[in-house]
Amino acid sequence: MSLPLAARRLEAGLLVAALLAAAFLPLSDTLGRALGGHYVPGGADWLQQLVLWLAFLGGLLATGEGKHLTLSTAELFG
Repeated sequence: MSLPLAARRLEAGLLVAALLAAAFLPLSDTLGRALGGHYVPGGADWLQQLVLWLAFLGGLLATGEGKHLTLSTAELFG
């Protein structure tokens, strides 16, 4: 059973939005502090939460496509 196309696009869109936010937070802190002392309050905590949700969304997307990573040595040795 596969998900409808709209649901897959929503998952992929959430993943891209979380990735962009995770890239933007440290960049905005770095440039903001140098250009006038502006920063995101609690930016490090927000970044930790984003990384956790990126892992969840990435695993969800990989499982939906049937390309989830395995860590079994049984498959390595055949």
